[in-house]
Amino acid sequence: PYKAKYLSNLANLLKSRYQRKGHSGDLDEALVAAKEALDATSFDHSDRVAYMNNLGNKLEARYERIGQIGDLEEAIELLTQALKSTPQNHIDRPTRLNNLGYMLKSRYERTGQIHHLETAIEIARQATNSVFQRHAGMVTNLADYLGRRYERTGQASNLEEAIELARQALDLTPDNHPRRVVCLSNLGNKLEQRYTQTNNSADIEDAIEATSKAIELTPKDNPYRPKWLHNLAHKFETRYVQLGQMNDLCRAIDVSKQAVASTPQDHPDLAVRLRLLGSLLEKRYEQNQENIDLEAASLCLQDAWKMRTATPFHRIVAAARGLQLLAMQRKFDVAIQLGEEIIELLPAVNTKLLSRADQQFVISTFSGVAADMCALLLET
Repeated sequence: PYKAKYLSNLANLLKSRYQRKGHSGDLDEALVAAKEALDATSFDHSDRVAYMNNLGNKLEARYERIGQIGDLEEAIELLTQALKSTPQNHIDRPTRLNNLGYMLKSRYERTGQIHHLETAIEIARQATNSVFQRHAGMVTNLADYLGRRYERTGQASNLEEAIELARQALDLTPDNHPRRVVCLSNLGNKLEQRYTQTNNSADIEDAIEATSKAIELTPKDNPYRPKWLHNLAHKFETRYVQLGQMNDLCRAIDVSKQAVASTPQDHPDLAVRLRLLGSLLEKRYEQNQENIDLEAASLCLQDAWKMRTATPFHRIVAAARGLQLLAMQRKFDVAIQLGEEIIELLPAVNTKLLSRADQQFVISTFSGVAADMCALLLET
């Protein structure tokens, strides 16, 4: 009778080890154990809902690692069912709400459909408001979602609330708690966003300090370290754009290279990290006019395009800029082939499932691809 409970506990331990060491084999084993725990539990058993939640969490973790949308959809379905079976006053309801909100945020990132983000925010508010004592993880997630809505809508009130919540989450987290690095990184991201609007130097200094502290507290073999490195590189880039100091650009390139080098070759986030590195190298080329930087930038963007595990949106953004860099190098045949491949993938992003506002957002992002293709064809 205890088999399912043992399997579920084993799955949780394996996932914890995966989060610490990053070995995908642990995550695969965790998924098998979580599924066996659910399968071994009758439909009317009181623990079945907990095992559905656990399996959903493991599927979401695998989605983040390999980018298969089917894992995310199955995870959302499991958590939705689990919540329907969880009473309003149940002690685990806030945690399950928090988990579902996170998954819907991931779906928003994948599809660009803003209603998924709105639902994630609504659910996250329910989670944070339904616990007796505020939970740092729930608060930092809500701050993250509000920051994303600010990116999309430009409403300053969202960003100010996000910063306030991010500070609360950090205050709620003990210095030696493993989640403190997440809170530090999240606060750093929000302060960077505000700096781009206000040019208040204190915000970018605090953002760099918070993110640097997150890296300092994260072991070198931790799978989240490349993410923090990427974030820090982005902050140095932001300060370089505002102040024009080459030292910031060089530091951004060095840290970005570390982020790329420490990211597994099949990781979905590698495309975003390669795109940032390509952008940084292009900026340095603009300053020194050294072709080695232009060529390296172009290769980074092409490698980002080739990342088939990545979200189509990020692949196309990288390739669209790569198209222009190839044209600058007069590599017209390669550029035309790349342009044709971009156009073939566009429907995977701009689907009929998107609202009109979401479609316009995607179209505006890629509006230059067709014009660049025409210019290339004229050149040849």
